[in-house]
Amino acid sequence: MLFISFFLATVSLAIGAFAYALSRTSGARNSALPSHLFIAAGGYGLVDGLGYVPGISAATRSYLASSTIAISGIFLISATRHIARARGFDRHWAYRLMFGALVAASLTSLFPGLLYTADITPRLIALSGSTYYDTTPTPFGYVVFGVLVGSLVAIMARMLVEWRRGVPRAAYFLTAFGVLAAAAASDVLVVSDLSPAPYLLNEGIFVAALVFAAAIVRDIAEDRSALNSLRVDLEERVAERTRELAHRTDELSRSERMAVVGRLAAGIAHELNNPAAAIKASLDDARLEIMRHGGMAELGACIDISLAAVDRVTRIVRQFGAMAGGAESSDHPLPSTHLAKAVNAAVSAARDSSRPDVDVITSIDRGLWVFGMSTAIVEAIAALVTNAVEAVPDGRPGAVSVLAFVKEDTVSLVVRDNGVGMPDQIVERAFEPFFTTKEIGHSSGLGLPVARGLVESMGGALELRSIVGVGTEACIRLRLSGEPESSGARRLPDIARVARVTGAIRVIDLLAPEQLAETAGTGPADATTGSPAPGPKPKPRVLLVDDDELVRMAMARYLGKAFDVDTAGSVDEGLAKAGRHYDSIISDVVMPNGGGQRFYLELMGRDPSLAERVIFITGGAFRSDIQDFLATQGQPVLNKPVRLSDLKAAVDRLPSRPA
Repeated sequence: MLFISFFLATVSLAIGAFAYALSRTSGARNSALPSHLFIAAGGYGLVDGLGYVPGISAATRSYLASSTIAISGIFLISATRHIARARGFDRHWAYRLMFGALVAASLTSLFPGLLYTADITPRLIALSGSTYYDTTPTPFGYVVFGVLVGSLVAIMARMLVEWRRGVPRAAYFLTAFGVLAAAAASDVLVVSDLSPAPYLLNEGIFVAALVFAAAIVRDIAEDRSALNSLRVDLEERVAERTRELAHRTDELSRSERMAVVGRLAAGIAHELNNPAAAIKASLDDARLEIMRHGGMAELGACIDISLAAVDRVTRIVRQFGAMAGGAESSDHPLPSTHLAKAVNAAVSAARDSSRPDVDVITSIDRGLWVFGMSTAIVEAIAALVTNAVEAVPDGRPGAVSVLAFVKEDTVSLVVRDNGVGMPDQIVERAFEPFFTTKEIGHSSGLGLPVARGLVESMGGALELRSIVGVGTEACIRLRLSGEPESSGARRLPDIARVARVTGAIRVIDLLAPEQLAETAGTGPADATTGSPAPGPKPKPRVLLVDDDELVRMAMARYLGKAFDVDTAGSVDEGLAKAGRHYDSIISDVVMPNGGGQRFYLELMGRDPSLAERVIFITGGAFRSDIQDFLATQGQPVLNKPVRLSDLKAAVDRLPSRPA
């Protein structure tokens, strides 16, 4: 028995240590219970084995026997406490009473002489051939035995009820306590000389610990299985949410692209509406002239304007196609554009939305002309200047320079800034459509791609270089051209010839100095004397403000039959001329430098009576601020292409200017 006790003690302590280490790392609930039970079983086997050692004193044997009772109580305390917490009855008064009794019994068992007297009776166990030394219990010892047995019976009764109800693990716990009860009953029979079997409580505690461990391992396995199922479910949910996020991101990307396409379509519509207005006005005028007079000279002038407008519409459409599919074919000759004027217009357009604390310096030879559409060149340069201004961080003195260099037959237009610069990986992606480093909502990611598309559509190239912390340099390369007279492309009709034919258009502001002499005077010269012929009664004066030259020419021709028309090609020029005597003013809405909104508001502050005779015309008020302005102000608004009859009717309905 000595060998068996020490063997079981060694195995129990080893299992207990392993279970304890596992409980510290696994994180599984209840995994610490097997370690407690096996350590208690190991302690019981060790103390019980010492009781078989011969030659020790009676007092020592008595104390070892009391210690086995204390360890048995600790075993019951650990097992019942685990079950009570797992089943949720650990706060019940009956359990608390039982728990307190077990604790008291275990503690008092450690006091020498309380459970057993010093009387020792050797007993030979015939079946095992070993000698066991029986101790004599005290009356208090019988009370402690009763507490232990009563607690064991009570917990077994509850486990039996739970087992009949089908509560999980109840069978395991009932079996473990049953083994303990059977081992204890066998020992009672041995002590009473009613059984020749050896003492079995040591083995019973070990087997009970194994059964409890099996139940806990089953719990751990189910927990792990549930955790694995939860992990699989979580992974599926994450995958599903990832797919949803990707889908929503795609939807957001498509929405943003649709918004960009909408803005692009709005810009195209605005650009097409202006030449369409000129075409409609000129053809309408030609129809009236043919019906009234059949004058071929008038018809020729209208056809020239219409053809120039048609060429412009064709080039605009081809340019937007080139942004998606490559540069224009060299079979289509490009007009010549005055580079300095294009740069000034681009800087002015970019300044509308840029920061006033950034200086933009231009240095362009006014004798430089390049092959390309002026609107495309202006748009490309404006995009580069806008990016350069925005690259300068807040609080740093900003400087953007626009310079031009000529090498052989190529003009290099360079836009430099002293901003934060970009790393190489950003520069490599800068021309990707919809790629941007700015915050969402602050950029469409189309500025540089569109600029490159426009430049390449004119046979040029756009390059980008940047150094982090130093700044960025963008270079546009275009073919050098002579002045417009040297270009073989279709140009605007000869303004001087149109002026001589109509005799009623005030287009002096559009003429070159050498053309002024040819158009001096307001009516045809007398063939005999060379002096102006007597004119009719003065016509009402109208100021036409529009930044599109074709629209100004076409509308001025038609209005010139009923009005004395003066023209202005910009907001500032219109404000400068508005100080003169005009009966009405026709103003475009979308123009650089504030457009029709600024023109009207400044005119209202200067001369409210004249501002009340403003008629707005627009090729597309797509910005919300412009729409709000047009909706709140009280002046007439006509959309391009304008029916000239509607325009004349609107002018006629305006109140006359007081003398």
